[in-house]
Amino acid sequence: MFRRHHGDANLRVPQNIYTVDYLRYLGDVLSNHENICKTNKKMIIDALNKLTQVLIWGDQNNSAIIDLFLERQMLQQIVNILRENYGTKVDVQILQTSNMLFTNFKNETSLYYLLSNNYVNEIITHKFDLHDEDIVSNYISFLKTLSFKLNSHTVHFFFNSLEDEFVLYTEACKLCFHEDNMVQTYARNITLFIYSIRDELMLNFIVRHSQEYFNILIDTMAEKAIDMDIFIRSAENVKGNRSTLENMMFVYNEYCSYINDIFKRENEEISNMLIQTMFNRLISPLFLVSLGGLRESPTTILLCKVSSFYFLTQLIRLISDVNFTHTLLSALFFGDQNEIGTQWTKNMEGVRSLSSRKKASTSQERVFFFAHLKSLEITNDDHSVFYGLFLLFAIYQKKCVQSDILEAARLPCENNSECDGQLFECLTKIISNCVFYSSPLRSVTLELALLILRHFVMFMESDHYMSTSIITVANDSSEKIINELQDLVFTEDSFLDFFESEYYIFERQQLKINEISEDPSLLLNPPTTIGSLIPLAKRLPSTAEEKLRRSLYNWFQLRKFLHDLKSETETELPIIKYIQPVVEVGDKIQTDHVEIVNCTLITADKVVKNLFLVTDRFQLIFVEPQPKLGIVRYAGFLKDVKAFGISNDSKSLQIIIEDNRKNLVSRPTKCTINSSNKEGVILPSNLLFNGKVRFDDHIRCMTTKQRLDKGRSTARKFLIGHIAEIFKIQRPSKSVQNSPYISHVSRSRNPINMYKFPGGVVVKDINNQREPINGTTVNKTSKLPQMNIPGVEDI
Repeated sequence: MFRRHHGDANLRVPQNIYTVDYLRYLGDVLSNHENICKTNKKMIIDALNKLTQVLIWGDQNNSAIIDLFLERQMLQQIVNILRENYGTKVDVQILQTSNMLFTNFKNETSLYYLLSNNYVNEIITHKFDLHDEDIVSNYISFLKTLSFKLNSHTVHFFFNSLEDEFVLYTEACKLCFHEDNMVQTYARNITLFIYSIRDELMLNFIVRHSQEYFNILIDTMAEKAIDMDIFIRSAENVKGNRSTLENMMFVYNEYCSYINDIFKRENEEISNMLIQTMFNRLISPLFLVSLGGLRESPTTILLCKVSSFYFLTQLIRLISDVNFTHTLLSALFFGDQNEIGTQWTKNMEGVRSLSSRKKASTSQERVFFFAHLKSLEITNDDHSVFYGLFLLFAIYQKKCVQSDILEAARLPCENNSECDGQLFECLTKIISNCVFYSSPLRSVTLELALLILRHFVMFMESDHYMSTSIITVANDSSEKIINELQDLVFTEDSFLDFFESEYYIFERQQLKINEISEDPSLLLNPPTTIGSLIPLAKRLPSTAEEKLRRSLYNWFQLRKFLHDLKSETETELPIIKYIQPVVEVGDKIQTDHVEIVNCTLITADKVVKNLFLVTDRFQLIFVEPQPKLGIVRYAGFLKDVKAFGISNDSKSLQIIIEDNRKNLVSRPTKCTINSSNKEGVILPSNLLFNGKVRFDDHIRCMTTKQRLDKGRSTARKFLIGHIAEIFKIQRPSKSVQNSPYISHVSRSRNPINMYKFPGGVVVKDINNQREPINGTTVNKTSKLPQMNIPGVEDI
């Protein structure tokens, strides 16, 4: 590898590199070239690379190699080369060599030599160009490797108590604010590892020298929070902005997680210092001041209520330290404005700073608690209401929250069944508000309120007046929703689809605190447009149909809530149970003495299938003919079947069966219309079956269409009847044209731009029976089959 260059004529290269002679040769190369130039720079870099390999091998196989390395003080030669600042490539190679040696040396004697004579600390404090990507990545990796070697036995190599220096820690703290996220993460991990070492002198140093670091850390969090608040206030709730906000949320949460990791090191002095710093520089002067609306001057920075609640909630969620949580809840529940001595301000040039705050002549008690309750009152929207509830919900989800502080704040807990009257009134008003047609309350906000009330009721006796009041309010609201919807049960053609859709969406979706905290669509202002692609439960409805669906979803929530409070089980839903059992694909049914229609199904790939079409009371079934028994190839509910005639083919129908299980999201799905569809047939995206079916003649074609249309109508009326029984209503005798929910879907929609809403799914293991097909009992309770058709010919 090493050729002779000018002054290297007397250097003989040994053949075997893993020998003492080869190490001696490398030492000569380094000592003869302490003055590096362009002509020998590559040689020195190669020599350092080879030196790494030889030393690692010698550490494990030949102690004589390490002895020579110590004897010739080669580490000092490497440090001498580093001092001369010969450029990026040399610096990178020295960092890589140092990192590899510390990573791979197993012998303690070898390791202790590397750590001795302060050479390592000199490498750490060298003025590297940390803006260079290669240098900073190798430098932080080197520091991380060193931190792994830090323990109670080696700490004195890094920490100089006489000089009061601990450069591994101080340099790592500086890198915690580097622009590169990877460097930040590595640096924070190094500090966490250092906090874990149990050495009294070292920890005393950490306590004395960490205040400035914690100040910068918390101030950076405050800057991030202010920037995030500005974005939340001004950004429209669209995909691009949600992505940007999601990144900002991630950064803030990473800071919270890092602080929690510091608390987990269980160093009381460090924890107390950090708690004090957080309250003096972040929580009190920014979050609590904003929550209480305590603007001392025009320069005072106030966050919006939504931002304040979010940031406080994340602190409670992500920081598990009992002392911190107790201190935060004490300030939130019982604090007043005179307990806050600082505030964040912005001068005319836009520079932010932390400044002192004057004490008020009069001070309202529990100002932040009452500001919290005030935010739970619904005005023009429920944005702050939602995040005020979110904070309360997070408190109840926190296991380390002590009952005594909840009891003192008059919140129901193990030792207390009483609830603050104003808070109770706010929660019950949220339930009452959900019934109004133009309510600004989103379904997700109602769901969060009901979850909190469930926690409250857990700690109340069944005959407690508040528990009884909650049931009364929920019952009244449920009945009011039914009163608003009862006329539409029999007049709105899509009511059955909406009812089934919202039920299964409700059953599938459960509110999870982690998902709430990571969802940027909730943090931005609630949109009111379908195009936002946000589930209806998380936004405001924009059409009469969406308001109808919101009312149904809220009714399902209240029904489940009442069942839970009364310890009852659901026995009437889903309504599809009333048409069980059903035939599945693959079942065999008798075809003798049953009215069947011979037909041909033509698929998109030109495959022709000769089948029998059979209808019973609730199903459309395609059967492959066989002797005596027919095998079911396709099946679907008549309530979901649509049959369309084809203008240029009097013997064929296009039959569509919708599978509403394919669209279990509470948002409309835009339908498409095929360009070859001359009849304007709508092809929704939740198709289960879409086939062109050809019959023997025009008469059979029209007869089948009439039968399918009648079967669809009969099946839907049957299920609507059961919905009416659940609602405890009867068919209205008067006109309902003035109902705000009526959208006249079938009469007013433009088929090209129509929206199709999802329906329901089939639930297994229902024991309700119905009449068998042709007197033959189906051999098992079936579910609606998944029909994967490779493709059918479009009209």
